[in-house]
Amino acid sequence: MAHDAANDPLTDALRRAFAAMVETGTVDVVPSDDAVEVEVEVLADDWTLCVTGWPPAIAWIALDAAGSSLAEQREQLGRALGMRGLAALRALDSETDGALVDRLAHGGDPLSATLAGLITDD
Repeated sequence: MAHDAANDPLTDALRRAFAAMVETGTVDVVPSDDAVEVEVEVLADDWTLCVTGWPPAIAWIALDAAGSSLAEQREQLGRALGMRGLAALRALDSETDGALVDRLAHGGDPLSATLAGLITDD
């Protein structure tokens, strides 16, 4: 049985966090139609964030073009997400009591781990 995106706390949290970017058409928040478990993607021109479960059990980010070094990844993530994207992720991490950053940091994907570090930077 598919989840009900209309009554889903993950979808709601992502829509709240990214509201300003959704309003300007910078991103779309797209819940999965067929997942048994809640899975939502935030889609932008240059990046995709995927979060599964509430609280988040899996989270990862993909960039259209990601560098191989940590410095390149940090620069590219910062440029692609911008201040509003990073602020949205910080708000979402706060709402999930740190679960978002934990899942990004420990999911096994180096780019997602780099993003976790950017989110926690002040």
